[in-house]
Amino acid sequence: MGSILTLTNNLNHLKSTKEKIIVLDKIYDFKKDEDLNYKNIQVIQNKYRDKKELIDTYEYCNNIYIKLLKDLTIELNRIHGLKKNTESWEVIIGKWLLEFIYICHKNFLLCQKALKENQFENIIMIEPNSYSLHVGDTEDFLWATNDSSWNLCLNSKIVEFLKSDKNKIYIKPNQKSFIRKKNKTKRVNYFIKSIFKFINKLFKFKKIVLIYSSSFKFLEEKKIELSLGQLPRFWPRESLKINFFDKNLRKELSLKKKTDDKFLNFLRFSLPDAIPLYILESFEDINKQMKKMNFPINPSKVFTCYGYAYDEIFKYYLSDIVEKKIPIFIGQHGNNYFTTIYSKHHRELNHPYKFISWGVSNEKKNIFAGFNFNTYGKVIDNNPQGKLLIVTQAVGVSISPFERNLKYEKNAETVCNLINSLNEKKEFIELKLHFTHKQMFDGFYFNRYYKNLNVKKNFHDSFFKLLKKSRLVFFNYDSTGFLENLSLNIPSVCLWHDTYSHLNEDYVKKYKKLVEAKILFEDFDQLLDHINKYWDNIDQWWLSTRTQKIIKEFNNKFNINNQNNKNLTNILK
Repeated sequence: MGSILTLTNNLNHLKSTKEKIIVLDKIYDFKKDEDLNYKNIQVIQNKYRDKKELIDTYEYCNNIYIKLLKDLTIELNRIHGLKKNTESWEVIIGKWLLEFIYICHKNFLLCQKALKENQFENIIMIEPNSYSLHVGDTEDFLWATNDSSWNLCLNSKIVEFLKSDKNKIYIKPNQKSFIRKKNKTKRVNYFIKSIFKFINKLFKFKKIVLIYSSSFKFLEEKKIELSLGQLPRFWPRESLKINFFDKNLRKELSLKKKTDDKFLNFLRFSLPDAIPLYILESFEDINKQMKKMNFPINPSKVFTCYGYAYDEIFKYYLSDIVEKKIPIFIGQHGNNYFTTIYSKHHRELNHPYKFISWGVSNEKKNIFAGFNFNTYGKVIDNNPQGKLLIVTQAVGVSISPFERNLKYEKNAETVCNLINSLNEKKEFIELKLHFTHKQMFDGFYFNRYYKNLNVKKNFHDSFFKLLKKSRLVFFNYDSTGFLENLSLNIPSVCLWHDTYSHLNEDYVKKYKKLVEAKILFEDFDQLLDHINKYWDNIDQWWLSTRTQKIIKEFNNKFNINNQNNKNLTNILK
């Protein structure tokens, strides 16, 4: 029986269904022959050996990021006729660039491992020059990293770059680049939008604190603006004007520099093709869109929780603000800040930004203590006779330089085992699913793990709405919702695969206190016993002096519940 490495999801080229097929990572949308024997498929995975290797890899990728950012600053200034500094360009391209390095690193290791450790006669791959890695914007890139065709093309480019001596069979892809199917979003009425634009233009030169895309509800955000002594403002989000890919423009980019680092050489080789359209072809049009938004010319400060990440128009504005040396404050909007080994590489925790956390303070690093913005203004009473709400991990939304699907699958298996082990309580179980379970990886996670579970499934109701009818909440991952529940004092338990592998050593001790309180579990059977023991009286455990003391200690200077915005306004004044 022959062996073949496939870098395509189309298996029509197999000589027989008995051939051994080697694939890199999982391909979730095999276009397969019905007679294909799945026992003949070998999946190559590249897992980190230990926490040290993971930490070293993030450091390595970050060092490459710094080198490439400097070179891209020079090239993009030359292409666009600008003199922006590196920090200014980092605001526009930083998030995409770092995540591009991460995903390329993961796939590069997989390709190297497959070529080095496996014997096969042929490589069937996408013709590398027939598919471009470019996307429209940063959000498109997130979706592309979960798309089989995009990854298979990336792998084909890597294998071609590594100059394998194996026989290669090239096939053409069905499309020339990744195209995301976008859901229709609610648009602000044109007349209302025009009114806001007019008001913004009138006050364009007023020195205000610009609050944009915060974690707060609309009315709460406007109250904060009033408490700062300024008229509330609103900037409706605009759709990006994205132009077509220009191959000739990209040929002008000069990024190749030979080094002893093969991976870095590959990145330099690939970047001209991979840079998103919003950075090159659409730069001038997006800049014009930004100016028409009538953002304040010289605000005293800028505060945002989300605008720095996926809002390209606002990122162009922030880029100008950086050059004016106006303070930019990023508000914490989720968990994993400070606790994870990779959090220090988050661009929002680094210069030129200042960061307002949910409780952590380190003014030497421009980190200021706020409070949990997500629970501000919320008082939620759960139902002691209500349901077990199971909150599942979104898939494909975090980009790592190592394999990530193994952890997703282990955490999904935990949910299935828990539901099946609580068979007599199924009528009391509600499963809170994430839209990514159906939309990412061709629906693999929903179809494989959740579809056939005989419990109520909920994609649409908000997390906070579901809390009101739940007696206990289970999380299968280290979740933002978990921190929100501890902030609101909602009974919660959790268990996830490889409990401490993602945590900074400084926080391992903090999480182990939750194990003592029977909130975080390292063992499935212990979790199951705990739920069964306290199911009829959750408060006996949750409201006990010991449990409440540990929750208070965990939240202290880390996850503060505050129903007064005074300390936020003091920071922003």
